[in-house]
Amino acid sequence: MKESVIENTSEVKVPSIEVEIQSEVAKKEKNRLWVYLVLIPLIFVGDRGIGAFLEYLTMTSNLRYSKLYNGKGEADVVILGNSRGNGYYEPEIRKITGMTTLNLSYNALPGEVGQVLIEDYFERYKTKLLIVDISLVMRTEDQVITSFSPYISKSEKMDSLIHDVSSATARGCQISKLYQYNSELFHRALYYLGNQEGDWILDKQIKEELLTLDNLDDSLDVVITKKGLDNLKVIADVAKKHNAKVEFVIAPYHSIWLNKIHNIKDFLAAVTKHTGVEVRDYCRLTNDKTCYSDYLHLNKKGSLLYMKQLQDDGVFDLN
Repeated sequence: MKESVIENTSEVKVPSIEVEIQSEVAKKEKNRLWVYLVLIPLIFVGDRGIGAFLEYLTMTSNLRYSKLYNGKGEADVVILGNSRGNGYYEPEIRKITGMTTLNLSYNALPGEVGQVLIEDYFERYKTKLLIVDISLVMRTEDQVITSFSPYISKSEKMDSLIHDVSSATARGCQISKLYQYNSELFHRALYYLGNQEGDWILDKQIKEELLTLDNLDDSLDVVITKKGLDNLKVIADVAKKHNAKVEFVIAPYHSIWLNKIHNIKDFLAAVTKHTGVEVRDYCRLTNDKTCYSDYLHLNKKGSLLYMKQLQDDGVFDLN
């Protein structure tokens, strides 16, 4: 009888290791659930809130594209081109014409973006004269297209174009508002928050060694594409539809570069045939080294010479 009592009192019930583990797992799952319920909504709200602030900064900027989409972009003369389009010195154009200007050119600007910018412009404003430097359709760089992501909320066409070029960028912009402003153009917009644009012309002279050492490829021929020609045709047709004068031009090149473009005349002829707009050819306007910042771009001195020639040739005339 005593042995039985001793045996019963020696039995001690303790939770098993398995029960303890399950309890700890349940606690962790509960904590993780609270993270999901609280942290993720906070991230979403923060992303949208900060994104809205960045959009406000972008749209209050004096950057040319911000002005296009914030209601302050109307001008008598609109200019479109790639980096060579930045050589159309706006202060001089305003001086000799008495008209307001808006230059929508951008470094390596592709024809597809140029078309969207002009379509968006004429949906919002009127202009008297559209000057297009057709060299913008010579080459296309997709990364330049996606850099216009800060403006997709203001332009369905730009949003669609970026989606066609990079679905990854488009998805990123849909998931995160902040991702939309991961762009060089946003940085430019910040710079021009307190500054007026003026102009982007390079006021320097081409380096002497570039003139004495020809290390360029033997051929820099234009790749003439139907897409590029179609872009120019749409640009011209939209402008004409809105009663704007359209001028297709091509700015000067230094001869070292130009002599490598063996099919330049074929390119100009193809543009005229496809669009119905005669191209004014200024490729050989000057070979004065003091007028160039590099092979492809005029400096301020060169631009002043070029603008005078455009005036003498009636490019700025509206009759």
